[in-house]
This record gives sequence, structure tokens and C-alpha cells, in this order.
Amino acid sequence: MKKRLIGLLLAVGMILSLFPVSAFAEEAAEPTTKEVSTVEKLESAIDAINKADSGVFVIKLNANIDLQSDADITLNRNTTTLLGGGYSLRGGGSQTLSVKGSAVLNLGGQDGTDVLTFDGNNQDITAVSVSGKAQLNMYDGVTIENYTDSGVQVGAGAGFEMHGGTIQNCSANQNGGGVAVSGERNGNTQAVTLATFTMSGGTIKNCTAVDEGGGVTADYANITLSGGSIENCSASKGGGINFEDGKFTMSGGTISGCEASSKDTGGGGIAITNSAGDIDLEFTGGSITNNRADSGNGGGIYVISMGNFEAVKSVTITGNHAAVNGGGIYIIASQSLDMSSTTNILCNNTADTEGADIYICDGSIKLPAAASMNQNYGTTGHKIDGWYLDNTTERYTPNEYGKAQDVTAAVSGPRGLTASYKRARYAVKVT
Repeated sequence: MKKRLIGLLLAVGMILSLFPVSAFAEEAAEPTTKEVSTVEKLESAIDAINKADSGVFVIKLNANIDLQSDADITLNRNTTTLLGGGYSLRGGGSQTLSVKGSAVLNLGGQDGTDVLTFDGNNQDITAVSVSGKAQLNMYDGVTIENYTDSGVQVGAGAGFEMHGGTIQNCSANQNGGGVAVSGERNGNTQAVTLATFTMSGGTIKNCTAVDEGGGVTADYANITLSGGSIENCSASKGGGINFEDGKFTMSGGTISGCEASSKDTGGGGIAITNSAGDIDLEFTGGSITNNRADSGNGGGIYVISMGNFEAVKSVTITGNHAAVNGGGIYIIASQSLDMSSTTNILCNNTADTEGADIYICDGSIKLPAAASMNQNYGTTGHKIDGWYLDNTTERYTPNEYGKAQDVTAAVSGPRGLTASYKRARYAVKVT
């Protein structure tokens, strides 16, 4: 019986081997490519894509295309890759492109070799708006510049993944000069629909907002930073990033050279507040360096409400400055923040009033032993050996009487601290 069964299986195997693989597995569909050189051809291509029941499409520019001020170029279904071939899209209605419904739009090729430019010519429009359940993906070689109603806007339920490319010289009269990520909360049911932004590469730079989030603003949002950089951006609050309500995960990337101008708040690098919804924070990497709160608090980070803040690990916060308190971090929250991991580096920040490295207005913080950070104090060549009080009446400078604070338990506010060293007294022997 066993021999007959084995023989039958071998026979079936031989029969199956006679059929091509394509008889059992459907081959991936080849994309349909549409080359365009005029507004009319672009509109026709997008109209055809929207009418197709399914498919994968490529639109390739063969010339620079200027859109009229009343142009409404909208993708609402299927997956499309827009290739620039070195050319640009300029102008448009309220946005250059709109991505809605179930559409997926890829800007540039995944290999980063394509060159595509969106140029707003400083008009009060957005480069790309994403809404509904739509998805936008951006790759190296793509530049979005000179838009004055945010570079990219992401609405509730929609997503934007920035894998590369550059968003630069964009602005907003209110929030989110580079990227504005705005979910929503239903006032009756209190149900929240998040908008999503993921940044694993690329650069957002030289972007500004009058109110919040020069580089990025995120409200009722799920944002993830694992790479890339946000540079030289500015706003009243949250020069690099302003975050309110939702989940903020940072595992990499750099926020540097950004500025906040508000006297009442601050957050040169990042401002974190909780206005109405839940908030969940997880920082396990990345650098926040050389940012400024020019009139307020928190040169690096300004935190009003931490919500559920997981332990902070492998984060570098250095070279930041606050005109008032908390050059590195300013905290006004009732919760406790755990930064005790020795993989964190929090030092060499400055503040004009209190807390060169950290100011705890309310709540508490667990800090690593300062010496374990293995950092020098500025350019002195002296190793940092402890945390020292740095308050209005007791600004700390290295001296022989310095008394390091015990940080084996959580440190409560109000208190300003700096990571520094105790200058030793040397005996001079005269011979």
C-alpha cells in the first residue's frame, strides 16, 4: 500500500512539472506608462487612471508643466508613480496635486535616480494634499519648494511616508510650514481618526510657520521618525516639530538649527503638548542639537504634557539654548519621565535663566549618572562628573565647592540642573 501511494505522488509530481509556473501564479501586472508634456495631457492621463477599475500606472513628465490657478488635478484611485525626468510641476489651484480616496501616489522612483521638482513659486498653495484613505510616498531626487500653504498636507485617515527627497523653503500662515499632519476628533462620539506621517529619510529645511511647527506640525496624528533630518526651521512654537495628541515615535533622525520665538512657550527643536486627546511618546534614538528657544523655554524640547512616555533611550540632546529656562529640556507636567538609560546624552546646553540642561517646572525625571554619559564639559577637556543645581539664585559654574545632586531616585521640580564637573583645588608648592 505504501509503495502504491509513493508511486501515485511521483506520477502527480511529473504531471505538474509539465505545466508552466504562470499557470499557477499570476504574474505581477506591468505598469501602464503615460508620457505627458502639457497640462491637457496630464489631465487626460489622470482622468484615465481614475476611470480604470484597477492597475498600476506611471506618469512621466517630458517637459516643465505650469498649472493654471484654477487647476484641480486629483487622483482618487489606483497606484501611480510620478516621474519627473528632470522636469517640474509648478502652480495649481489650492494645491498642485490632490490625492484622495484609495489612491496611492509615489513621487519619484524608489531607486532615487529620478529628478522631480514641485515649485510653488511662492503662491499661497500646497504642493500635495492627501486625504481620505490615500497614501503618498516620496523618494530621493524629489524636491518640494516655495509653497506658502505648507509643502504637504495630510488629512484624517491618510498617510505620508517620506523615504527621501527634500522639502524646503515652504511656509504656513498658521501651522506646519513643511508638513502639516492633521487628524480629527468627533465631538459627539470622541472617536479619533489619526493622520499618519513617517520619515525614514530625506530633509525638511528652511521651512517656517507663523504659529506652530516650522518643519512639521502634527495634531491627532501618528508620526514616526527613524531617519532623515529637519533643519533650520522656525515657528512661534515648535521650530522643528510641534506635536499635539496622538503617538510620536522617534528612533532616529536629526533635528538641528531650528528656532522657536514665543515668550510663553518655546521648543526650538520639539514642542509637545496635549490639548484634548490621548498622547503616547516613545523616544529610542535620534539627535536634537543646536536648536534655540529665542524668547522662551526648552531650546531642545518643550514638554507640557507627557501622557504615556516610554523610557527615553539613545537620544542625544546637546548644543541647544533657551532664552529663559531649560536649554536642553523644559518640562511642565505632572508625570515622571525616565531618562536614566546611560545611552542618553544630555549635556552642554545653555539657558539664560535656569537649568542649562534641564528645567523641571512640575513632575519628575529619572536621570542617568552624569559621569556615565562619558562626555567632556564643553571644550574644557574636563569630564562631566555630576548633576549640579543651576537655578536663578545659584547659577552653576565649575568650582571647587560644587556639590553634585543625588539622582539615584527621580528628581522633582521645580529645579534646574546642569551636567558639569567640580573643579579641584590644586596645592601650589613653591621651591
